[in-house]
Amino acid sequence: MAGCPEIRIEGVTPEVWSCLWRRAREIGLPAQQTPSGRLDHPDGAADWRWDEGAGVLSITVTRTRRMDCAWLEQRLRETARACGAR
Repeated sequence: MAGCPEIRIEGVTPEVWSCLWRRAREIGLPAQQTPSGRLDHPDGAADWRWDEGAGVLSITVTRTRRMDCAWLEQRLRETARACGAR
């Protein structure tokens, strides 16, 4: 499957950002905790950009093999809310 539309998550404070990275490490995602970057995994790839001043995290899934875009967005938003984002 190709990529997905950009996902924007608001209310991403430094505390939420740290929580999101902790969750990513817990499930084994191989990425660095940087304000922007790219995640490459056998099942997909994504680019992210966190604007700390605006509290907005933008994620674009550029490639996915097994997962539906709507499911990915739902999981990302649920995780962000569990970490305290809006």
